[in-house]
Amino acid sequence: MVKALFSERLFKFLRKFVSPFVIIVIGFFIVKLLLSDVSGAKDAFLNIGWSNLAFAALFYFLCFYMRALTWNFVVDTFGYKLKLRDKLFSWFASEAARYVPGNVWSFVGKYYLSRKNGISKLHAVTAISLEVFILLTATFTLSLPALIVNYQKLSLNYSILIAIFIIALLLIVFFFFNEQINKIFKIFGKAPKRVFLSKKFLLAIFFMFFTWFCFGIGTYILIAPLADGGNMLIIISTCIFAWLVGYLSLITPTGLGVREEAIILLISGYTTHIEAGVVALTSRLLLISVESLNLLAWFLFYKAQKK
Repeated sequence: MVKALFSERLFKFLRKFVSPFVIIVIGFFIVKLLLSDVSGAKDAFLNIGWSNLAFAALFYFLCFYMRALTWNFVVDTFGYKLKLRDKLFSWFASEAARYVPGNVWSFVGKYYLSRKNGISKLHAVTAISLEVFILLTATFTLSLPALIVNYQKLSLNYSILIAIFIIALLLIVFFFFNEQINKIFKIFGKAPKRVFLSKKFLLAIFFMFFTWFCFGIGTYILIAPLADGGNMLIIISTCIFAWLVGYLSLITPTGLGVREEAIILLISGYTTHIEAGVVALTSRLLLISVESLNLLAWFLFYKAQKK
């Protein structure tokens, strides 16, 4: 009880104070980087070109829909016969809550909208847990080439520090969230075995992998005009890894700032730091624009359907 109360208070503290601090500090350094060479930043953006921006936006659009279809297949594994448009809209609407600090509100929204669509409590929680599991599996697997390549470039001291950080992070997660982790495993245990062997579940896995491949290609399109060599697949893997780093920064909304800094650090081996900063900000703004326009279109569609 005491540990649960401490965990809740710690999470609130991180969300209210640490999250804005992290975003402001990282944002300051990124802006400072770009202002150090305004003409270079302008040239980098112009070199990307409007046609590349359009193609990148297209792949980001595909990324959003592939993730939404993954959710559709996960829900289908439990035998619910819901309209595709309702499942897609529920996913898009709930994902918009990612922009609230804490990263938990998209899950809350997804649970609420799932229950509203007639999905049971157990199946709603199980579906959300399965989606996160598939997402982490896909992004980590696709990040492996980047992890291997970038790890080989690190000095021994950095390698030791990273290993210590990962171990410390795992210990903190298991200490503060062991009850929640045990609940998730119990939920998985209650899920019918047919769920994990069904065609729908396998399709969900395939679509999730394709989702992040689309994301990687979209970001690669922004990097390619600026990159000085580099293996295309490694750069795509690096972009996915940068997204994963942002996702795992639980206290910042949508990994804001953290993902941008990860992109700058990881792709600056292929571009200049200024160009990497332009790519990071352009990618973020493009993702927000695509998601916002898509969500607006869905709201207008539903509003028109009610008339």
